Amino acid sequence: MKASELKGLTRLNRDKIFDSLKRGKPKEIRDLLKREFQEREKFHDLYVDWVNELTALLAEKAGDEAVFEFYERYYQRRQKELQDDNKYRLPIEDLVRYRAKKFTGGGHDFIFKVEEDDEKFTFILSPCGSGGRLIEKSTDPRYRTKKAHPCSHRQFNIPYYCAHCFFIWELRSIEVVGYPRVVYQIPERGGDPCIQHMYKNPRDIPEIYFERLGKKKRV
Repeated sequence: MKASELKGLTRLNRDKIFDSLKRGKPKEIRDLLKREFQEREKFHDLYVDWVNELTALLAEKAGDEAVFEFYERYYQRRQKELQDDNKYRLPIEDLVRYRAKKFTGGGHDFIFKVEEDDEKFTFILSPCGSGGRLIEKSTDPRYRTKKAHPCSHRQFNIPYYCAHCFFIWELRSIEVVGYPRVVYQIPERGGDPCIQHMYKNPRDIPEIYFERLGKKKRV
């Protein structure tokens, strides 16, 4: 292999894209971006599948509680590193913008829309590119909760992967600001949308969204 080829193998895609921009090569840029997006989706799906398999193994070895403890410890560490708390305190419209930016620039492109009414914003993911993709991919009970538990909305047969969203935006949010900034209605079947409500006034959040987490509404 030539030295020039070896050197080229280590050149970052972003540097190639910037170079193509400077040289005014739109076809090169399009091809590089297409490859970049394809690789990004592969890595995203790899990590989602990895977490899915890990949580299933944890549950097999030590029960649903081990999965919930794994999530709890992880988000406690994030709390200590101050990685999450600021987003829970964002004004509602800024929070909507923040979450839309995550979905449009994340690891997996998927179709979603945002709706607004007098009391809330609603994200409708058709389907979610992470948990929704897993639900479409498999109905294997290994990957779903076996017991009704607050961490799974007091339901069984909830995907272990999806439960991490409850930890981030419901349970952890209640700890920080006193109420969930996002409440979830996850799909029951492949192809169903994941519906996520974000209430403008926390007093309008239905009490059921606290009760299913084993919490009391205090706002």
